[in-house]
Amino acid sequence: MSSGAVFTIFCNIPLPPAARDQLVAGLARDRLVWAESMAPTNLFTGKPDPALAGADIAFGQPEANQCASLPGLRYVHLSSAGYTPFDPPAIRTAFSARDAMLCNSSSVFSEPCAQHVLALLLANTRRLGEAFDNQRGPRGWPKKSLREDSRLLRGQTVLIAGMGAIGLRLAELLAPFGLEIIGVRRSPRGNEPIRTVPLAELDAQLPG
Repeated sequence: MSSGAVFTIFCNIPLPPAARDQLVAGLARDRLVWAESMAPTNLFTGKPDPALAGADIAFGQPEANQCASLPGLRYVHLSSAGYTPFDPPAIRTAFSARDAMLCNSSSVFSEPCAQHVLALLLANTRRLGEAFDNQRGPRGWPKKSLREDSRLLRGQTVLIAGMGAIGLRLAELLAPFGLEIIGVRRSPRGNEPIRTVPLAELDAQLPG
């Protein structure tokens, strides 16, 4: 794509007013078109939309099969970390045949999602759920049972299923806790910072 060209950009995700205004301002030199039917969230792909037919670029959650069928669509940027609807071989082949690009937003979600997982791991091992329930309820502070059922992360084994941006960041956050960390990836690349096994070995790793 030429940097001097004017593009038609399709968007099908609902945005807060401030974000919408920022997008409109940033694309002032281009033609921004909004979907007739917005995708409900980042977790669901939108429906085929006539507004997408004339677009050069799609941002949000466009329908994968429609994207694959449009020869003029050259770049799709998903607003999610996941891209499963675009992963089937037929979709990949269609994009490759016309040198179209697909990008996701994994770097947007890697830090908050990894921190959230870490928080849940710590809350589970330190029995924070039970402690909070007791504080909100009888306030008996059953410290003996809470302490007996609490564990440390050190020495535990954590398996991370999926070593994309989120999994890699989680591995970094877990490193100081002295855990054994095992990654699972469809096809390990060999440059992962932790021991990473292929997806076919997932069932064999779970008992540990």
